[in-house]
Amino acid sequence: MENLQEQLDYLRSARRYSERDWGVGYMTDMANWVCVHLTKYEPKRNPKDELYIETTGMATGYRLPRGTIHVTLNQIVGNNIGGNWDGASIVVLAPYKEVVEKNGNPQEVAAEDTYFIPNPDTGLVLPESAYLVKPDPNCDKLFEIKDHCITYKSDNYTDEEVEAILSLNPSARDDYEKYLSGDIPEYAVESALGYDERFIKLYNQSKDKKAFMRGVFEEKRFEMLNNILRNAVVKKALEEMGSHYVFAHEDSVSGKIAEVARENGIRGDSGNKGHSFSIEHDLEIHGCSLLDLVDVLKKNNVVDVFDYLTSSRDSVSQSVIESIISDKPVSGIHETFEKVFDEYVERKKDYYKTDEQFDTVSEELKQKRQKEIAKLEKGLKEYSPNLYTTLHRHSRRVTVEINQALKELKQNTKGYAKLKQNLTGLYQDNAPDITGALLNGRGGR
Repeated sequence: MENLQEQLDYLRSARRYSERDWGVGYMTDMANWVCVHLTKYEPKRNPKDELYIETTGMATGYRLPRGTIHVTLNQIVGNNIGGNWDGASIVVLAPYKEVVEKNGNPQEVAAEDTYFIPNPDTGLVLPESAYLVKPDPNCDKLFEIKDHCITYKSDNYTDEEVEAILSLNPSARDDYEKYLSGDIPEYAVESALGYDERFIKLYNQSKDKKAFMRGVFEEKRFEMLNNILRNAVVKKALEEMGSHYVFAHEDSVSGKIAEVARENGIRGDSGNKGHSFSIEHDLEIHGCSLLDLVDVLKKNNVVDVFDYLTSSRDSVSQSVIESIISDKPVSGIHETFEKVFDEYVERKKDYYKTDEQFDTVSEELKQKRQKEIAKLEKGLKEYSPNLYTTLHRHSRRVTVEINQALKELKQNTKGYAKLKQNLTGLYQDNAPDITGALLNGRGGR
């Protein structure tokens, strides 16, 4: 495939299975499943020379509490409320069954959001059969295949290459032409600029508004071309692996995938929103709220600290208040994750109890729920040792950051003394105007 037309013909040859019944039948067999992970970061290699994907917790030194790795099955994830993936240029593909052999079952299966909780010491280990699709700005062809790595061109497109790429997704041409010309209708300008007040102000001040929009959208144009080419290459990569791209947005396909997962003893979700309502998500949200507290403390402003601590009802803020009053370091943050876990279990039990008051719940489903609750009641560590370890490491790091921030805040002797005084008054419920007392002392920040 030396010339552009041959490469284009190769990409266009990807078989398109739009028939709903075909997709349902094909995804009935787990052997056809391929994990597709879209990311901005290349996998790393462990001492055994195996490729592995780090969790966000691993990659950030556990500053972020995310211990899950998410994949789609036989397709590329689209933009959704969970994130925008247009800038993610690297794709990792690996046969589902072989990933399971290396790492164990995923926590939940969904066509567009299957997620694993891998060992935080190893990450998600990939089999030798895995494929890597990644950009190469220096590639002199649209794409190049070398062993299990496919690189695709991501910059310096010729006019002929631009036309070739757009021909792979004709529906994108209108948007591309708008980005190229800068000809955006006045009513659509604010939306096109993402309602960013800085860009809107610059747009209003610009003399040549089309030229301004062309400049703004130059990166967007290349991103669009990159994504079209990336997606076309991924479809062919799936065929190189002996599998096929499956458009699983159809409820029937997603439903079949979830059904097959449940038949194999794995949690299956046909709505692709399981993670959003899971305990894993609740624990991640709690961890991120701790970082909000750290950020407030690091501002070194006693008024902001007071406002945050007294408006928050979470147990960590209460621990910080007690630390300031008692002059003892903050501890026990990991226990707050176990509290979040226990509260989730109680909500789940209450929901099942209410739901089962009606005769619509089958005995089979009741038994499944009983097993689920029995597992949850064993506690966070038993539920997922890997997630427990990730959160424990996150807790240790956050504890260090909180205590360091409090130490630095304490250097502001006058302001810290007022903060401690007013928190003590609030804690003992004997301060008539705590907020006013602190605000009157703003000079002591």
